[in-house]
Amino acid sequence: MERAVNACIKLSQAIGSGGTQALRSAAQELRRCGTTDFSRLTLVSGQEISLDGHYIFDEVFADSLVTGRKVTAFSRKYARKRADRGVSPRPGQVLLSTKAVEAGSKVIYNTTARGVAEFAVVAEPGGLITMRILSPTGKALYSETKSVKKGAAVRKASVSLPSTKSTTVSIEITNHSAKATSFAILSL
Repeated sequence: MERAVNACIKLSQAIGSGGTQALRSAAQELRRCGTTDFSRLTLVSGQEISLDGHYIFDEVFADSLVTGRKVTAFSRKYARKRADRGVSPRPGQVLLSTKAVEAGSKVIYNTTARGVAEFAVVAEPGGLITMRILSPTGKALYSETKSVKKGAAVRKASVSLPSTKSTTVSIEITNHSAKATSFAILSL
């Protein structure tokens, strides 16, 4: 999980700096992580926006940026292709999906997990976010304690759930940026 999160951070930083070699390296690192699509996410509150005009946390998207293609105009096609090539996750495989939300807005996704569940969110360059993990009853299993009102580019959480059964948890992500932002959401 840590390798995948670091690869997403590296990709966001490379996109922000515009360095071709850094982009190439980040794409290779993400490819080596062997992530698959986080298809078990269900939007339950808030509104996602189109990924067009935003960056996708995907090695194929990064490869296209390296070649100079103007891919942000049709980013959602890359996200769809990633979902299409996703396979059923193997135990221990990191799940990854890219979503986008308006400035000052919040989205809540439901997913299932068991045992020790790890989650992370990495914003595109300039993005500032917070994350909370909630139980089915709405109890906070994880809440940010640093830069809560300002947000940060990366958020990570680990929660303990019953290991004998799948538990539905809610992942609340708030965009504190002055502009709409995309973000990678990862789980293990």
